[in-house]
Amino acid sequence: MIKTSSEWTIDDYRGALFTRLFNFYRNDYKVEPGIYSLNDPTPESPVIVTANYALTFNHVRRALKDRPAWMLVLDTKGINVWCAAGKGTFGTNELLKQILMTNLHDIVSHRDLILPQLGASNMKAHEVQKKSGFRVHYGPVRATDIPAYLDSGMKADNSMRRVEFTFIDRFVLTPMEITLTAKSVLIFAAIIFLLSGISTTIFSLDNAITVSMPFLVSAFTAWISGAVLSPLLLPILPFRSFALKGAATGILTMFIPLSLLCCENSSIFETLFTVISVPAFSSWLFLNFTGASTFTNPSGVRKEMKASIPIYLTSAVILAALIIITLIKKWDA
Repeated sequence: MIKTSSEWTIDDYRGALFTRLFNFYRNDYKVEPGIYSLNDPTPESPVIVTANYALTFNHVRRALKDRPAWMLVLDTKGINVWCAAGKGTFGTNELLKQILMTNLHDIVSHRDLILPQLGASNMKAHEVQKKSGFRVHYGPVRATDIPAYLDSGMKADNSMRRVEFTFIDRFVLTPMEITLTAKSVLIFAAIIFLLSGISTTIFSLDNAITVSMPFLVSAFTAWISGAVLSPLLLPILPFRSFALKGAATGILTMFIPLSLLCCENSSIFETLFTVISVPAFSSWLFLNFTGASTFTNPSGVRKEMKASIPIYLTSAVILAALIIITLIKKWDA
């Protein structure tokens, strides 16, 4: 048994910030699974079940400010409840395992468990009750509503059940979307920059800047289009498919690098690169956003991936050819 409190420390605030900004930090931001005592609970205190993703755990305990409770933390491999339910780590077997390992029967006098609503997809409540004797109650979507849920006798109104995905919710996720792909974009930019500077005599910084610029502007435009603009504009973008939504944003934003190309009198190959790369890269980036969105389900995502990946691979081959042709022509010049 581990004792905890509702108060956040400096480390908790730093962890919340870093998980939004740095994906490498998020991948290992977790707490130990098991039973936690929050605010000196008694055997009659409620049992709140959650994931061992530290940010989820911290939000739940902070929402229960000054309220005694038991927190039963499942081993979800450091993944939040919603994603863990989809992956199968937040599920019936893990819940039964933690009930047994923590001797929960001896800790509390009641037989009620409060689970997050977003974890219901992989949970068999009847099996949990049959094998452990504990009844499963699905709490509200948001941790901040748990106190009101408890005060109402474990009854959730419609607002507690409604999953919203507001502009602010999507905006908060965009830094993570940027950092997830930053390494790939920066590597691409570095390679193009170095190749563009190659000349018959020595590396030319002027060539590196002027030759690589059309490619880099297109890449960074697509990056912002797919990782920032598409999430923010999600509800108003046409089409149901995320791949098509991302492509639509890319088509709108590709006029930025195209206008630059017109001013520079660039070649047809550079123009074709922009026309293909911005919608395609934006589409691919936004398709990855399905894991954070409430607009999709696993079967729909698999269907989209199956249809989109061949298009992305074909586009990548064409774009590589366009880059090579452009660079060869610049070198010959």
